Amino acid sequence: MRASRSIPATLFALVTCALASAADAQRGAMTDTTTRAVDRVFDAWRSTDSPGCALGVSRNGRVVYERGYGMANLETGTPISPSSIFHVASVSKQFTAMAIMLLAREGKLSVDDNIRKYLPEIPDYGTPITIRHLLTHTSGLRDQWELLSLARGRFEEDRITEADVMDIVPRQTALNFTPGADVYLAGSLAPAATEVTPQGVTLSSERLQRRAGVYVQPRTMQIVELLVRDGRLMLGRQGTVALTPVSEDRMRISGQPGEAVFTDAAASAFDLTPVGGRPLRFERRPSVVVTPQLLASYAGDYVSDELAGAVYRVTSTDSTIALRTGTSTPVTARLVFADTFLGGGYTIQFTRSRGQVTGFEVTNGRIRHVKFVRRKP
Repeated sequence: MRASRSIPATLFALVTCALASAADAQRGAMTDTTTRAVDRVFDAWRSTDSPGCALGVSRNGRVVYERGYGMANLETGTPISPSSIFHVASVSKQFTAMAIMLLAREGKLSVDDNIRKYLPEIPDYGTPITIRHLLTHTSGLRDQWELLSLARGRFEEDRITEADVMDIVPRQTALNFTPGADVYLAGSLAPAATEVTPQGVTLSSERLQRRAGVYVQPRTMQIVELLVRDGRLMLGRQGTVALTPVSEDRMRISGQPGEAVFTDAAASAFDLTPVGGRPLRFERRPSVVVTPQLLASYAGDYVSDELAGAVYRVTSTDSTIALRTGTSTPVTARLVFADTFLGGGYTIQFTRSRGQVTGFEVTNGRIRHVKFVRRKP
């Protein structure tokens, strides 16, 4: 996770509001013998040229000892202190969840409360988003870090504030999915590091060739490319992960649990069936012939109200397009099927009206269908 607060910022705002009046913990003291014994445990991290940690010890609910060891910043010579701020990333999840559950136990909120009760600036999407949805990653809210990264053209973690998050989240006109209908942290068909070759059956070259092509999961817009290399069906454009047949219709993805089940002889679709999970249907899309004239039709300036007016300029070459906002590094994207490109970890799907390109939508694993509208020349 790239974010130091990877549960949606709305949940953190909720905790902050609810706990603002909590009293500070009273401090006590430990004996010199005890503090020296504690310090010896951290001897390896007391150097002035290495990282370290901040320590806090509590007894019966009271902080009795706190100290920093090692350096917070080697360049400035800043040591770690008990008040040093750390990038804790996903470690924050369980603490936030525990704080919410304590508040629920005290009757100060219910996990089934609509979050708009506490954060009215969140739009009404027609289906209530509850605190429980936030706790279980099933709210459907788009990822704020991806939205800000897309708006700026770069990920500037050190320059993201709570105000930035609460500015961009209310601008979203749609959710990734209906609250409770899906899970935010989902798996994918990414190549695995470990190759496993199960025992299988042999399929004809003709059948393998029929299965090669481009497939899309319509709900998530995840795109899978299959190709035949050295008599094997391979996953990805580079063809580094094999699909090994275990029956006429089922193929095991090397290094990953689950199977790809082809639903008909024409290979118009396949179901990705994870172990213990529900199948995901991937549908074949026909390929297109890429020409400079076709790519040039996408060139222009596009603006997104959902990203606070961010403007992307699209340019074309003979084989790809590039998308750029401001002084950011351009995202190069290639056409994979009609009006749909892959680039920079995004699926970019252009929209048309009466045959003319009118905009595009951006999707990845954390945000779906963020809209851009083409500016008139």
